[in-house]
Amino acid sequence: MVARAVTAGILCFTLAACETQSSGATRVLDAGTSQADAAPGPGPLPDAAGPVQTDAAPTPGPAPDASAPEPASDAAAPAPAPDAAAPEPDLTEALFALGHVLEVTVDLPPADWDALRGQGRTGLDTRGADCMDAPWPSPYTWFTGSVTLDGTPYAQVGVRKKGFFGSLSGRKPSLVLDLDRNLPDQSHAGLTRFALNNGRQDPSLVHTCMAYEIMAASGVPAPRCNFAHVTVNDQDLGVYAHVESIRKPFLRRHFPDDSGHLYEGTLGDFRPGFSGTIEQKTDEETPHRGPIDALIAAAEAPDDTLLEALSAAMDLEAFYRFWAAEVLVAHWDGYAGNTNNYWLYEDPAQGGRIVFLPWGPDATFEGNRLFFEGAEAPAAVMATGILTRRLYLHPEGRRRYLEALQVLLDTFDAPAWQARASEMAAVFLPRLPGAARRPVFEAVEATKAFIGARPAQIRAELAAGGPAWDLPPRPSFCTVPAGRLTGDVETTWGSWPAQDTFRTGTGHLSGTYLDQALQVTSVGGAAGPSGNGEAMLLVPAALLGGALVYVYVLLDPAQVAPGEIDVEDTLDCSFSAFDPNTGESTWLAACLDGTLTLDAAGLGPAAPWRARFDLGLWVPAP
Repeated sequence: MVARAVTAGILCFTLAACETQSSGATRVLDAGTSQADAAPGPGPLPDAAGPVQTDAAPTPGPAPDASAPEPASDAAAPAPAPDAAAPEPDLTEALFALGHVLEVTVDLPPADWDALRGQGRTGLDTRGADCMDAPWPSPYTWFTGSVTLDGTPYAQVGVRKKGFFGSLSGRKPSLVLDLDRNLPDQSHAGLTRFALNNGRQDPSLVHTCMAYEIMAASGVPAPRCNFAHVTVNDQDLGVYAHVESIRKPFLRRHFPDDSGHLYEGTLGDFRPGFSGTIEQKTDEETPHRGPIDALIAAAEAPDDTLLEALSAAMDLEAFYRFWAAEVLVAHWDGYAGNTNNYWLYEDPAQGGRIVFLPWGPDATFEGNRLFFEGAEAPAAVMATGILTRRLYLHPEGRRRYLEALQVLLDTFDAPAWQARASEMAAVFLPRLPGAARRPVFEAVEATKAFIGARPAQIRAELAAGGPAWDLPPRPSFCTVPAGRLTGDVETTWGSWPAQDTFRTGTGHLSGTYLDQALQVTSVGGAAGPSGNGEAMLLVPAALLGGALVYVYVLLDPAQVAPGEIDVEDTLDCSFSAFDPNTGESTWLAACLDGTLTLDAAGLGPAAPWRARFDLGLWVPAP
């Protein structure tokens, strides 16, 4: 379960209330994406028979902090010592070359594959003021199968689904392959774990790899990325992003010492009551929260000692680059914009200071969304996380962040990155079915248009001194009990949308909200399709004094059949107030426990609906 929000759309309970209807509902479950305006195509759609591009990259400019010395023009390289051991070749470089498409074949028992595909979240259990004191529980389990990578077979491989909400899919799930889960030391090209992302939030299929490459060029330790072609049980699942896992081999490429602790942040922040969802990923059997607690304490320091305190707990200069890079690629679902999708490394070479690592940038290159806030951030800053917020509201912290962003802009070669996006698309477009190529190609062009426009968008805000950040700190996701509603309703399918929902159904409603008993005078009802094709049940009620409230339940069409449904299995359930004078809704509470019993329900024209409900109401914790 997760606290859900209903849009302030117009719900017409009476004929006089309004003239238009809206059934839109925003679910705080699935971070969907919006597509940028497509730019005119600078080149033809790659031919299916065209050659696969090589892995030669454009020259998008050096990392902002690159300071390698110029080599002497006539200095000969010194000969190696006779007894010097030759370095072992890095087999992973070829594995992640852009022109190399990793061929992945997975064989699982059919029942296991069906079980894996069906796993996922319908929400987060946010009940209780302590809901963020521990990592969000994982709904995924490991299965064992046979895997072939580039023609090399591996037995007893661990296979599981991955993803939080936005990337979840039962048809084309994101996958993790763990070669040595059951057979120690089993590896492919020196790697034991392979992360395969389905691109569900990326219609172009290039966002993940593009974002990581731009971040790496910005001086941020970022995973390598290319593409994979995945087949499971002889079913062609298509093209995936193949992303380097953040494990020991990754650490050895970026840090002189790989013995530090790793953490993964998922909707977690460095504030009391918000940090339990930052999950320790190494040596889990021995809790090591010292680096997290140090950052929490530093984030609470007064302005006059804030920068010193933060610098003692993390690599502050590296964090400015990380933050600026997230903003540059519009990674709204990362730390700065959503306190989500980031890793932390406790770097022993820096005395245990924390270094931030990017993750999950599939919904990039489309604008700085603030998902839970329901707003759009400025182009030049996202500061939802407490660290970014404290720094941006601090004069010197803001100056240093904007300076880091300017450095990235000065080295950002938009035409070269646009060419890189085309080069990536040329690798996998020939592998797509013919009908699928055009939408992907157009999405790539939209991504290129965003890249071309991004520097000017940010520079315009920087020229004005940098945008303001006036949003309040994000409230807790945790909820506390706020009352209970019971009742019943009778209506027919297709009665929504309606001009008067008190005439399209009847029912009863009783209960309490915030310790106040509801004094109900009349109840209506309506059922019909939502704007996204789901099944919606609406139970409006008039209260003594004229106030209007309603219960809103959103169901998967597959759930529309007689029987009992646990509220946590619904797509959305909420209790709201409606103002007929303005046509606006005000969310009051989420229904996070209880049942909805459908005694009769169907999707046919005028199919009768009879339902009973017992709903627990929950509101954000203070």
